[in-house]
Amino acid sequence: MARYVQPYVWKQAPFVRLLPALAGGIVLQHYLPLFLKTILICLSVAILFLFYFSLENIARRFVHLQWRGILFLLLILFSGMLIRYTSDIQQKDNWYGHFLQKAKAFEAQIISVPEEKEKTYKLTAEIKKVILPDSVFTSIGKTILYIRKKDLEKLPEEGDVMIFKNKVGEIGNPKNPGSFDYKNYLSNKGIFHQVILSPNEWIITGNRSAGLDKLFTKTLVYENQLFSKNISSEGSRSLMKALITGDRKDIDKNIVQAYANTGVVHVLSISGLHIGLIYLFLIKLGNLLPGIRKKKLPQFFFVLSGVWFFAVLTGSGPSVLRSALMFSFLSLGIIQNKKVVTYNFWAASAFLILCFNPLLLWDIGFQLSYAAVLGILIWQKPIYSKLLFGNKLLDYTWQLISVSLSAQILTLPISLFYFHQFPLLFIIANLVAIPLVSLGLWAGMLLLFFGWISFIGQILGMFINRIFLILDSFILYIDSIRYGLWTGFYPSVAEVILLYLLIIFLYSWGKTKEVLPLKLALFSTLILCSAYTYSRWQKCNQDALLVYNVSGQSKIEYYNGFNFHDLNTVDEDESVIIKTGRSFFNVSNQRALTFFQSTAGEFYGGQRNFLLIHSKPEFKISQKKIYLDAIIISNSADVRIHKLNQQFETPLYIFTQDNNIAKVQNWKKECEELHLRAQDSRSQPALVFNY
Repeated sequence: MARYVQPYVWKQAPFVRLLPALAGGIVLQHYLPLFLKTILICLSVAILFLFYFSLENIARRFVHLQWRGILFLLLILFSGMLIRYTSDIQQKDNWYGHFLQKAKAFEAQIISVPEEKEKTYKLTAEIKKVILPDSVFTSIGKTILYIRKKDLEKLPEEGDVMIFKNKVGEIGNPKNPGSFDYKNYLSNKGIFHQVILSPNEWIITGNRSAGLDKLFTKTLVYENQLFSKNISSEGSRSLMKALITGDRKDIDKNIVQAYANTGVVHVLSISGLHIGLIYLFLIKLGNLLPGIRKKKLPQFFFVLSGVWFFAVLTGSGPSVLRSALMFSFLSLGIIQNKKVVTYNFWAASAFLILCFNPLLLWDIGFQLSYAAVLGILIWQKPIYSKLLFGNKLLDYTWQLISVSLSAQILTLPISLFYFHQFPLLFIIANLVAIPLVSLGLWAGMLLLFFGWISFIGQILGMFINRIFLILDSFILYIDSIRYGLWTGFYPSVAEVILLYLLIIFLYSWGKTKEVLPLKLALFSTLILCSAYTYSRWQKCNQDALLVYNVSGQSKIEYYNGFNFHDLNTVDEDESVIIKTGRSFFNVSNQRALTFFQSTAGEFYGGQRNFLLIHSKPEFKISQKKIYLDAIIISNSADVRIHKLNQQFETPLYIFTQDNNIAKVQNWKKECEELHLRAQDSRSQPALVFNY
């Protein structure tokens, strides 16, 4: 008797095949863009060949079945390229960015809640009209607005329409090594510019909030009032707001960092976790309701209605809608009790989302959500089945661990790429955080529905207070454990791909027990180790002076191998930029350069020699010049380059950001006259000089 062979998932789930083709087309067009005419020609050729194969007789169609499949995937790939091309707002004729030089002003509508910064309020605005000297026309595009607080009488609100002067500028590149690439992050959201406005440079002309937007705004106001009235602790209140509304700007930065360091920061943002918790809660509730329990279709509509009601209740942010759509598709697969169908609906939801917004492919939340859910679908049950417990509490604990482990498998490479760290205690942290967040979220939902009853609101508020105080205390304790966090990971895109190939090959080997996947896994490991070794070799031989780009400050370090040397005394605990730079350069050992104070300034010596001048230097000019690798001038020192050049020979002069602008201009002019190399850290990103 012939042995039955289980078909591969991609043969039973068509969208599992179509999704990589669509994503591949989007990626190709993003990094290797083709002209619209070329894309349309490729699409037309693929369609013509498919039409030709459809006219063949049954026998020849069967022979050419694989070619038809390849052509169809190519059709989807070219469609992905077309979708990416049409989504590029910079290709649109009415994009406001084409008229920045001619425009006098812009009319825009605020589409975000104001976010308070130290000196400004940050808002996102959609440009509706470009105002030229002699005409006005309708435009499209988004920009970031920063409204200065000084002399501000009224802050624009979401839905307000305003006219502001054309002070639009491009968003800058990252200023320091290892810093978050904010420019790239916003460009993947279709935002390329920002503008800083004083109160006299803009005016509100009206409000065009749609009825649904007003409903969302009123809902958020109602939620905030309930939380303020019933939740006494400010920390618990801000955490509750983050869980329900997605607004986490009031959470203490140290708390947010602690959550990130322990691997549970995902609980602070509305994402698949929160929708999943609501989803599970509604399933449990549906099993208790007499009218719909044990009935799949009524339960499906009940759960679906509850999920989308929560999405509306939280303000319908992009991440919420994305997660709600994903769980809606997954519900269709689950009610059919077929795991393969669940894979298909998982892929179908991603396929549909990318068709409407291909830029989400670069969204961190999108990547993490879909990777985590796919990991759970693949590995949760196999991991869970390895251990069986008769005790319900132990069984529930193991179930949570299996979910956390399976989700981490596919999200690990993404996390290392974006966050450059790996929390070793993430299982313990999630084991406590997820149940507590579940209780807090469900209590918050009950508070929204029954908080208008005074004594119920007070009881729920006290319960939420206690739950979140315990959660914060536990997370801070886990964060304080030494060696609980690995940092300094800066994998390249190629290394991330190798990590995923390694995971795929190991999984395939575990399923089939064949030799080829094992060989490919070992080969991937060899390449990955070689890439890591080469990277470590580069770090071991690095010899660089780094002048940080920090507004109005002088922060300089010298890196040699895995050692770093301070050329300025900086409080490490207060400087995230310094920590990030050291992590990026993978330095861990602090060494002191030979240092001595002189009337000329501070000399730092060792393998390299530097002179730091931050006051008026005094020295006698000798006949023999002293060689230095760099002279660094800070604190608007009273110094002349001509005089320094008589005493010192150096290939480089560096002017830090705490210098007076006029003095820097004079120094640069002197350097130009003497044909000396000069760098101003104020006017460019962090300066890295490799010797």
